Amino acid sequence: MDAGENLEFWTRSGNNYVRVNEVRLGRLLSDVEIYNTDASGRFKLLIQARSAFIEGENDWLLRDVMLTTIDDLVVHEEHRAELRWPGLLSAAQAAVLVLPLEALAPLDLSRLIDFQRENGLDTQRYRVVWWQQISITLAIIAMGFLALPLLQGSIRATSAGQRMVLGGLVGIGFYLLQQFSGHFAGLFNLNPPSTIMAPAVLLLLAAIYAQFLDAGRKRRALRRARARPQVRV
Repeated sequence: MDAGENLEFWTRSGNNYVRVNEVRLGRLLSDVEIYNTDASGRFKLLIQARSAFIEGENDWLLRDVMLTTIDDLVVHEEHRAELRWPGLLSAAQAAVLVLPLEALAPLDLSRLIDFQRENGLDTQRYRVVWWQQISITLAIIAMGFLALPLLQGSIRATSAGQRMVLGGLVGIGFYLLQQFSGHFAGLFNLNPPSTIMAPAVLLLLAAIYAQFLDAGRKRRALRRARARPQVRV
């Protein structure tokens, strides 16, 4: 689902009938209604929330909530700033509406981080994914610089097959190091920019150093070519 798409989604979860009017930023449900019934199907409680946001695996945080109950034909209403509701949607139902963090665009992730901060919620997991996406951009640039010496290197010094293997090992090593740094930052609550960007920065420095070595090799080859005696016919 695209962020902000009107879908008027209805579903049932246990004894709850859930209506979702809109999904924003891939993970934020807007204008949510929950009709709670007893075992015989009789209405017990109506929960109306301006927004609902998934936390963890199965917990939902509802904000700006109105609770409506009917007791002996008397309607009772109660307003709450927020309400935690476990199991609002099953995993399959949530998968229809909620996108994985990794599938979100950096701009949507940035807005979600702002939403989390405004509501006093933890942003570490979202910041980790956001910085991983940024680090990939830097890594692509570094890979491009690193590929030039491998492609232009002398075939006498290193065969094409060896250069391909070397490039593959560098790519796999970077991927594993980036994944490790992301998990490490999330597990120990470390600063995501410095922890996650480190592999990409190291790769970029390695690419610059490889460019420097390649330039030196070319200068030495040019000097040797100029120093050779010219053969006159």
